[in-house]
Amino acid sequence: MAQATSRVSVEPEVNPAPLGAELDVFIFIEDADDLAAFQFTLDYDDAYLEYVSTDLGPFLGTSGREVLELGPDHVPGTLTFGGLALPQGSLPGAEGAGDLAIVRFKTLALGDTELDLTEVLLETSDTTRTEVEGVDETLTITDAEPTPTGPAETPATPGSATATPGPTDQYLLHVPRVDRG
Repeated sequence: MAQATSRVSVEPEVNPAPLGAELDVFIFIEDADDLAAFQFTLDYDDAYLEYVSTDLGPFLGTSGREVLELGPDHVPGTLTFGGLALPQGSLPGAEGAGDLAIVRFKTLALGDTELDLTEVLLETSDTTRTEVEGVDETLTITDAEPTPTGPAETPATPGSATATPGPTDQYLLHVPRVDRG
């Protein structure tokens, strides 16, 4: 199966991130082929980041299958989480790219800190399991304004029905998040 070519990476919503703010960190997959389940461990320095929550990203559900969360299993400094798309007839697993999970942290201290993605397991609908190497990220926490890492947003024009998304609903507008250039 092509799972060995899949790439799973850590992608903070902003980098650098502001001190004292809540920050979404996306666990993003590219080149998925028939993905039916995943699991990862994310190691972080709890002197810089406080764990808040984990949500299943929308990608696994793009297969049309019912999806279950596996975890989270959390101790300060380490988070393990996964997802499972239940078998449903002949529906294949998810294909392409998107967010597997969204991990929320609160920033606690100024400086650079590593977000290390380890023990990334991917499983296809025929239960072929592959371990892939995660792509880590260095997060900088500053007292400056945040810098978005996603595509630039265009402000709405007066009278327009479309508005620029706010921070609480931003990740809902990235289904699926395929443009990570």
